[in-house]
Amino acid sequence: MSSIQKDAELIDKHGGATALAQTLGYNVQRVQNWKIRGIPAKERFKHPELLLVDFIPTPKK
Repeated sequence: MSSIQKDAELIDKHGGATALAQTLGYNVQRVQNWKIRGIPAKERFKHPELLLVDFIPTPKK
């Protein structure tokens, strides 16, 4: 799976482009473009709790 496909899947996990755009306070088209071009690194670092979840290790129980 490519990184762009993973980004699109992550956006879908957050309810799709419209829901994520509302959460972030962005235009829907901006977030929709991330599904095609990938999520920019600077956006990942602005919102790590939402956009870096695949990179943050979860603690072992």
